Amino acid sequence: MIHRAMRNDLHRLRALAEDLDAGRRRADPARAAAVARYTEDVCAAIHHHHTSEDEVVWPVIERSAGAAVDLTDLSDDHSELDPLLARVRVTAQAFAGGGGAGDLAAALRMLSELIDEHIEEEECRIFPVIET
Repeated sequence: MIHRAMRNDLHRLRALAEDLDAGRRRADPARAAAVARYTEDVCAAIHHHHTSEDEVVWPVIERSAGAAVDLTDLSDDHSELDPLLARVRVTAQAFAGGGGAGDLAAALRMLSELIDEHIEEEECRIFPVIET
């Protein structure tokens, strides 16, 4: 369920930023600040989730499943996330400070694409191991 929530939130934020960048929607300073706060909350949730996987979930799976699962690729994705989350946070704050939405839209696009790929791979590889 958390995977679905993260993806849905990112897709909505990305669509909003793209609409703002294209001029299909507008954001006064209060709305821009709200978008930045919500973006920060989503980034914090993603960071917490992948950190918990690395520190808690992966070790349990590795102890239980052993050679039946290789988590290297998924862990590598997690290491790519932190710099991308930082970029999203910086661009969201710049947007709240009066900057354009283009950089935010681009950063959210990159993040949502990585998260989509990562979650699809994770669920295909990990869920069967957990279920057995």
